Amino acid sequence: MGQVLSESGCCGPSEDPALESVERPTRQVAGGEEPIQRVPKAGARLDPDAVKTLTDMGFNEAQAKEALQANEGNLDQAMASLLADADDGAAAAAAVAHSEVDALAEKVSTLVGMGFDERDARNALDGYAGNVERAVEHLMNQTPS
Repeated sequence: MGQVLSESGCCGPSEDPALESVERPTRQVAGGEEPIQRVPKAGARLDPDAVKTLTDMGFNEAQAKEALQANEGNLDQAMASLLADADDGAAAAAAVAHSEVDALAEKVSTLVGMGFDERDARNALDGYAGNVERAVEHLMNQTPS
């Protein structure tokens, strides 16, 4: 199930091979079939200048090509989708970092509540990869200075 549609529009055939006829998935609707979404032609030639623009921005070539194909060669839309993905990744990394800082602060607070010095507590937690039990054991076996 699917149909082949021409991208020629009103003004003749497209000069961009990425916009040539492509197989598109369709779905049944009242009165026939309609395309589900636009699917770029596999292996279609992309504008090398557009790929270079995206790679110059720091995206790798595979990301640039994938974004351009997904956005039918439109550089602005490809750039927007890559930046949105980058923002999502940065937000996720920030959330993980924030939760790790909160977890460390809670562990330090636990050790300080047990009577240990905050600096010593942080150092012990660092030395034992955040393991509170091992940090307590270490702190208890330290010779008081």
